[in-house]
This record gives sequence, structure tokens and C-alpha cells, in this order.
Amino acid sequence: AMQRALIQYRDPKNYDLVVEALHRAHREDLIGYGPKCLVRPERPRPQRARGGTGNGGGHPGSGRAGGGGNAGRGERRSRRAR
Repeated sequence: AMQRALIQYRDPKNYDLVVEALHRAHREDLIGYGPKCLVRPERPRPQRARGGTGNGGGHPGSGRAGGGGNAGRGERRSRRAR
């Protein structure tokens, strides 16, 4: 199970097994923030369900209201025959 978790280290469900396998193999150097690290030192936070009030954080201007994106530029056309 640990070998499978190491192969699929990007899946958040495997985080605990990946960290355990890296500790058992004495490869703590692969836990961290560096470019060669497989996982972060702390457990990733679970994704919150979307909804509620507010814009949900993110980058400024990433909300649906207002300009930006391709909306209104003719990129989104129906797929009907012309």
C-alpha cells in the first residue's frame, strides 16, 4: 500500500501513507517546500464546499461579476449548425 501511495503521492488521500513511507525510508528530505520535495510538511487542508456569501477569496478580480474572462467576446457560441 505504501508503494502505491508513493506512486500516487499527489492524491491528498495518500498523504498520511506517503509521509509514513518517507519516514520509514529515512527520506525526510523529500518532505518540505523545495522543488524536489514530494509533499508539504503539514497535512493539506480539505477543500471547502462552494457556496455561501462573499467572493470566496482567491485572486482579486476573480469573481463572476464585472469584466475579465472571455464572456461577451463571442468565444462562447452555441454549437448549432449555422
